Amino acid sequence: MTVKSEQDKKDYDEKKKNLLHDLKVKLSSLSLSKTGKPLILNMEKMDTMEGRQKFEFEMESLGVAHLQITKRLADLESDETLKRLLMATTKCVVRVYIVDAFNLSSRDNGSESDPYLIVTCGNKTYNERQFYQNDEPNPKFLKSFDFEAVFPGCAPLVITVNDYDEIFGDDSIGTTVVDLEDRFFSPEWQSVKNKPIEHR
Repeated sequence: MTVKSEQDKKDYDEKKKNLLHDLKVKLSSLSLSKTGKPLILNMEKMDTMEGRQKFEFEMESLGVAHLQITKRLADLESDETLKRLLMATTKCVVRVYIVDAFNLSSRDNGSESDPYLIVTCGNKTYNERQFYQNDEPNPKFLKSFDFEAVFPGCAPLVITVNDYDEIFGDDSIGTTVVDLEDRFFSPEWQSVKNKPIEHR
């Protein structure tokens, strides 16, 4: 949502506060009648995938999962969630798996390229030049690389495939960049339990 003025922001915040209050009262009342205990709605727990899954389980036990309350709350609270995440510093390990490449362009005259990987994130670089694959347009890399990262402020992940050439010098075949912060701060991406293989 775009807030155009200070008054718009106040009106928006007040409306959101009232919506959250009404929802808390209704859910607590429903929980009391079904389980004998009130439901405590802690919005900060909705910042994580685990917190959302636990809340979704509670909604199922109350018989209201079909109302998609978890998603509606996440949408309603997205600005506050992002603010909380940006204010907190999180250290973690970024692990990238590179499986293979296909139909690589040739950088050699009269033969296929001899590809190898260079993978960089921040100040750390893995140079796989010694593991180049001779005359191979469809290399199987089957490698994983680990980087220490801090969010927010994590540098993008840069993956380059180079052509090995001992005489004339190596050439770049192609590069792709992965915005790690875009994923880290995306509740939708975080909620995907089994991350799909990406094709670039």
